[in-house]
Amino acid sequence: MNHEEKVLQVCKQVKLRAELSQPVKIQKSVVSHFVPNPYDTREKLPKIDIKSLNEIIEMSEKKFKENAEFGVSIENPLKDFFNPFDSSGVDFQRDGDFIGRLKMRHRKGHIQFAAVSRLISFTNVFGNKDFKGGFGAMISGTHAIYEKGKFLYNGLGGKGISRYIGGLEGKGQDAYPNAEGSFDLIPVIAATFAYEQLWTDQLVSTIIFGFTNLFTTESQPDEQFDNNQYISVNTFYNILSNLQIGFEFSWGDRQNKDGNTQDASRLQLMAKFDF
Repeated sequence: MNHEEKVLQVCKQVKLRAELSQPVKIQKSVVSHFVPNPYDTREKLPKIDIKSLNEIIEMSEKKFKENAEFGVSIENPLKDFFNPFDSSGVDFQRDGDFIGRLKMRHRKGHIQFAAVSRLISFTNVFGNKDFKGGFGAMISGTHAIYEKGKFLYNGLGGKGISRYIGGLEGKGQDAYPNAEGSFDLIPVIAATFAYEQLWTDQLVSTIIFGFTNLFTTESQPDEQFDNNQYISVNTFYNILSNLQIGFEFSWGDRQNKDGNTQDASRLQLMAKFDF
């Protein structure tokens, strides 16, 4: 069905409601954020289905600007490493983390670019302050394969940015002491790929694959985490707009610096109710 046919289909529904003098309610491809009122007779009326209107057909320069977002921010420069040379136990981070992002929407979804620049400070073995520059870049987005299926992706890489990666945050992997009494920033790359399938308006399934690779330094111990990968499959059903149930099966493995590996699997059941 082309765009003109989709619009004509919606117009016929609108005309019918006008002839019947009925209130208009819209049926979109996402579940409503509002809880339906069971005593409102309008909830029982047929809805105008606009789920098929899911593409941008034409875009002028002005419209393109309206479909692009740009932002910059200064984040709190939290410390995420252990420093045995800091007698006070706290390395004061003087400078904020500078972050910029550009998000652009297109006919099939969106794409986003982001970058971070940070100056990490620490006390060296001589009691002096040292500074090293960390940096990173990320690309993420969504792309509709067809009306009820879309691809999601997220990839990033950098040095001294582990605090911005969910699986590494809070584990002290931004930097590590070296043999010279200073610090080495730790490089890292990570990515996640997913496919989401909307079976019905209430039922959705997702399959996800991801990995993280930490480029460990010579000074780090052999049992230090080095890389992992994982796969998960889940299905969720929206019984009501504020009631959701589902399950997820996930499997992952971990490899340490010395090559030792372990894997595990998990099955989760979930029920979520929003008040």
